Amino acid sequence: LSGGPLMDDVYKLEQYHCHWGCSDSRGSEHTVDGQAFAGELHLVHWNTTKYRTFAEAAKASDGLAVLGVFLKVGKPHDEMDKIARLLPYVSHRDEVLDIMEPIDVSKLLP
Repeated sequence: LSGGPLMDDVYKLEQYHCHWGCSDSRGSEHTVDGQAFAGELHLVHWNTTKYRTFAEAAKASDGLAVLGVFLKVGKPHDEMDKIARLLPYVSHRDEVLDIMEPIDVSKLLP
């Protein structure tokens, strides 16, 4: 990620995680005007321009950029399907997978 409020700094995707609940209408960590969503995807990026490691960047106010995507139950979505296909390969928290195909995060935005 780069540009906009991130200016010329380059942020690299380090990890992603999801929040979800037990119903199709509630499960997101955040809300918009009080409305919850079925789930929420967080794509966590770190500033590779200013910091040498993710751990170093995580300690700085300009070290991380998290793109949050609200999820709702509905029709299939190509970019989300790329993420969902990896779920069977994750067996425990903090597991790292190096088999992920590129995701166009701009297609996750409205």
